[in-house]
Amino acid sequence: MARRRKSNSNDLAVGVIVILTIVTMLVNFLVSHWYWFFMIIAVVIFVSHNARKKKEGLWREQLRKTQTVQGILQEFQNNPYAFERYIADIFKSNGFYTKVTSSTNDGGKDIIMTKDGYRYVVEVKLYSPEHKVGREKIQKLHSAMIDSNANYAYFVTTSCFTVPAIEYASKYGICLVDGNELAVMVQQLEQKLHDSIK
Repeated sequence: MARRRKSNSNDLAVGVIVILTIVTMLVNFLVSHWYWFFMIIAVVIFVSHNARKKKEGLWREQLRKTQTVQGILQEFQNNPYAFERYIADIFKSNGFYTKVTSSTNDGGKDIIMTKDGYRYVVEVKLYSPEHKVGREKIQKLHSAMIDSNANYAYFVTTSCFTVPAIEYASKYGICLVDGNELAVMVQQLEQKLHDSIK
């Protein structure tokens, strides 16, 4: 028993000496190379700031191009998955934490969101204005809402909804966003970003 205690205290002493040696070496390095250390930190801050500004600029430009249903269709006609990410970014800009699901086998939901402790599922459809969303798509979203234990659901489309789809959504508390409402959301977000720059 005495040997084990002595061994443990020796191990502890060695550990403390190793940690103190590493800390001393690090402090000596920083003191002798402080200029380069701060230069590297400054470069990292500068690059990350410029990358963020560039991303914000691209986002604002995309919002400018997509303020109408036709603009949205033109921007995303060849990439519906990019449209899903775009819708997720719109919700993210409105305070939601968003996650885009895989492009296949998404279980009837394209985006999973949370905000203020509530869970949301979102289905997104990039349809031409004359292609109305029917009740069966809303029923599928309702099933995804139940399967995901979500509190709420959104169905976002560039087209519009049939009367049975609207009635079903109303019955189960599913929020429907048609193409015109989506365009208004984009315009409001673009104005909000524009105002924040002033």
